[in-house]
Amino acid sequence: MSTATASEPSNRRWPLAAAVGIAVGLLPSPWGATPLALLLALRLRLNPLVVQAANYAVWPLQLALMPAFLLAGGRLCGASLPLQSLSAWRSLLHDPAHLTAELGRAQAGALLLWLLLAPLLIFTLPRLLQPLQHRFQARPNRHEA
Repeated sequence: MSTATASEPSNRRWPLAAAVGIAVGLLPSPWGATPLALLLALRLRLNPLVVQAANYAVWPLQLALMPAFLLAGGRLCGASLPLQSLSAWRSLLHDPAHLTAELGRAQAGALLLWLLLAPLLIFTLPRLLQPLQHRFQARPNRHEA
């Protein structure tokens, strides 16, 4: 079997691999995205390099969206988060257990929101990435002799 035909199925599925990497990369948690992306890539038989590259590519967006996920998740789960830095410091100094519990509730809500958003991304992004796939497939390979 030639190299081109061996990699052909993964080449056709790279939009799905990128979508999985993007969805996992937006996980509103500072830990766990890389191992989750690898496990999903292996389980779904996707190219792990594409999944991880997309995962790392959206890292700045993950950081930018994390406060929004936490605030929305806090509202969803009824967490009372101190929104101003002075009240957050007071909460941390006077009742750190309460602040930790509220942040935990907000994080749980953020993960729940992500669980609702991730499937939508995984189903819609491959369709949006297909024109790129067709564009790259139309180019002749310079390395073939």
